Amino acid sequence: MPSKIKQCVRNESSEVVSLLLSAKKKKKKNNEDEDIATSSSQNDFSEANIIRDEINETENEIYSSEENDNAELLINNADIKRDLAIWSVKHTISNSAINELLIILRKTFPYLPRDARTLKQTPRDAPITQIQGGNYVHYGLRDCLTDFLSQTTYLNDIIDLNISIDGLPVAKSSLAQAWPILININGTEAVQTVGIYSGNSKPKDVNEFIQPFVDELRELMNENFAYKNKIYKINCRAIICDAPARSLLMGIKSHTGYSSCHKCNQRGEHINHRMVFKFQKNSTLRTDESFRQRSDTNFHKEFNHMAIEDLSVDLIKSFPMDYMHVVCLGVVKTLMNAWIQKKNQPYSLTNQNIVHLNDQLLFLKGKLPREFRRSTRDLKEFERYKATEFRTFLLYVGPFVLKTVLDEKRYLHFLQLSLSMRILLDSKQCQTNNRCADELLQSFVKLLPEYYDASISVYNFHCLTHLANDCLLYGSSETISAFKFENKLGILKR
Repeated sequence: MPSKIKQCVRNESSEVVSLLLSAKKKKKKNNEDEDIATSSSQNDFSEANIIRDEINETENEIYSSEENDNAELLINNADIKRDLAIWSVKHTISNSAINELLIILRKTFPYLPRDARTLKQTPRDAPITQIQGGNYVHYGLRDCLTDFLSQTTYLNDIIDLNISIDGLPVAKSSLAQAWPILININGTEAVQTVGIYSGNSKPKDVNEFIQPFVDELRELMNENFAYKNKIYKINCRAIICDAPARSLLMGIKSHTGYSSCHKCNQRGEHINHRMVFKFQKNSTLRTDESFRQRSDTNFHKEFNHMAIEDLSVDLIKSFPMDYMHVVCLGVVKTLMNAWIQKKNQPYSLTNQNIVHLNDQLLFLKGKLPREFRRSTRDLKEFERYKATEFRTFLLYVGPFVLKTVLDEKRYLHFLQLSLSMRILLDSKQCQTNNRCADELLQSFVKLLPEYYDASISVYNFHCLTHLANDCLLYGSSETISAFKFENKLGILKR
C-alpha cells in the first residue's frame, strides 16, 4: 500500500476516535454524581479503546492483504512468463516474432524480458567442435528434455522420441549448409534442436557427426531420465528422414541404386535412364538382423560399424516411410508434372484442359478454410509448390478439379491414391481399414505402367507399397511425417 494511503488511514482513525469521545461527553447529564460520571468516563475510554483496536485490526488486514496481493502478483508474473515461453515453444514461434510481441507486451507488463532467448532461457553459447567437413555444436538431449518438462505439463511416464536429421542450405549464394539433429516428443508439437552441424558439404564422417547424440540417447534409454523426483523411460520411437539422409545415416545405397529400398530386397532396373522398380507383390522384407550382418552386400555402402547401430532398436522398422517426402513431394508432384508438363503423351493434358484446371485452382484461391496453411495458386508456379500444397491437392482439391480434365480411368486411378492416404492419415481408420488402404496402394502401383509409362515407377512409387505396414506399427502416417520437422528447419533457416 502506498505511504500516502497508509497516512490517510491513520489520520482518519484518530479523527473517528476523537469524534466518538466528544459525542459521548456531550450526552452526559449535568446532574449525575461524581461516581456515575467517573464510571461513564471509564466506559467512554473503554469503548474508544475497542474502536481503536478495531481500526488497528482493520488496518492490519489491509496491510496483510496488500502483502498477499504483492506475493500473488509476483507469482502471476512468473506464471505469465512461463506460459508465454511454453506457448512460443509449442507453436514454434520464431525469436524475431517473439521479440516484436515482447515490445508490445512490455508497455503493459514491464517485467517481461526484452529478448526471446531470455524468455525461453536459451543458452547463449555452446562448445563448438571441429569435425571432418565443418563444425558441430551439441546442445544436449538431457537439456532439451529438461527444458521441455519445465515448460509443459507432461503426465506420461514414458517419453517416446521422434528423431529427424536432415540438411538444409544456409544461403543461395554459397555452398554453406546445416544439418540439425531434431527431436519431438510423440504426441506433442514442439521440436527441439539437440545438435547442429555446419559446413560447405554434408558431414564427411556421419559417425563423428552423430556419435555424441547416439551416446547420450543410448545412455538415457538404458538408465532412464530423472526430473523433479520423477523417473521417465526414454524410447527411440522413430527416425524420420528423407531418402538421402537415411542413406547417409544407415550407410546404404542411395535411392537411385539397384538395391536401395530399406524395407525389402527388391532390385530395380534401368529404364529410360531411370531406376525403376516394377511392381512385385511379395518381396522379401529386410530385418534388423540381416541389416546388422550385412547379408545383402548390394544394399550396403558402408560395411564398417555405423554409429546408429549402437542403439538397441530395430533399424529397419525404426526408419518409417515419411509421406511428406514420398507421397507429397514425390508421387503427387511426379503425377502433376506428367499431366501438365509432358507433351504428346497419352496421359498429357491438352492445353485447353490445363487452362481449365488452372482456372479452377484460381477460383478456389482464398476460398479454402483458414485451417489450410496455403491456398491454391497458379500452375505457372507449380515447380515452387510446397509439400503442404501437394497434400492439399491430393486430399481435398484434386478429387474436385481433376474430374473434368482427366479421363475416367486415370481419374479413378488418382482416387485410389487419394482415398488410401485419407485412410492412413486417420488415427482410427489407419488400423481398422489398413488392409483396404494397402490393397488400394498396391493396385495403384501395379497400374502405373499401364496408365502412364514403365519409367514412371521410380523409388517413391515403390515406397507406397510399404506405407500401410508402417501404419500398423506406428499409427497414422501423420505421426511419422516430417512436416513438423520441416517447419522447424524453416525457423532455423530464418
